[in-house]
Amino acid sequence: MFASGLYQVLFHLAEGRRLRVGRLGELDLDGGYYVYTGSARRGLEARVERHRRRDTRRKRWHVDHLAAACRFVAAFAYPGSFGECALAAAGGGLVIPRFGASDCRCPGHLSYFRERPDLPLPGGVLIGENDG
Repeated sequence: MFASGLYQVLFHLAEGRRLRVGRLGELDLDGGYYVYTGSARRGLEARVERHRRRDTRRKRWHVDHLAAACRFVAAFAYPGSFGECALAAAGGGLVIPRFGASDCRCPGHLSYFRERPDLPLPGGVLIGENDG
């Protein structure tokens, strides 16, 4: 369906915990919902499927650490030409500094919400939901 583009993944963390995330180090995460915004030049659906799996063997990206600790809730694709950083900022929430943004200068690509956020944002399309 979508070979490339921007996407958001909604995760749920049942209770707060400390999480080691690569070079970011230790992060104290509160229980609630987390929205990760990413992009894929190719293989968008495979990328989202990787984030869905909790047993990611090699943790390549910051989000792999988060995905291992959280429950995948849903994923959304955003066809169009706006940027990853703009999409991450558009959703609001409390930004987790530098998470997923090691290759750019924006505040971060992960946002925290105590309650489930209203997704998708305008222009987004649901591409996957938790089966259980």
